[in-house]
Amino acid sequence: MRLLIRDATLLTLDARDRIIAEGYLLVEGERIALVGEGPPPPGLAADRILDCRDRLVLPGLVNCHLHSHENFNRGRLDNLPHNVWMLYARPPLGGATPSPEEVYLRTMLGCLEML
Repeated sequence: MRLLIRDATLLTLDARDRIIAEGYLLVEGERIALVGEGPPPPGLAADRILDCRDRLVLPGLVNCHLHSHENFNRGRLDNLPHNVWMLYARPPLGGATPSPEEVYLRTMLGCLEML
């Protein structure tokens, strides 16, 4: 399967952090095969073509660190120094501890949000 994305603003995140104001991107299978500025070269074949005028195309974003069972704390403990945050996120000396079922349900909710 070859997918051609054309007339898009491309955020490359390459070594030079180029932003291509109007360009094209060819995907072959699961790999980016070609990226270029301007219109695609004549004769470039693709199974599917997407016109992405007025759209931004960027690499997939990957969250490499997440405590998905803590999603109930989102916004509650922002901008605290780590040591202070830990006192609220992990109360010492027998603070309220969620049950295994509650941790599971919180984690599943976090998974659904990521989808």
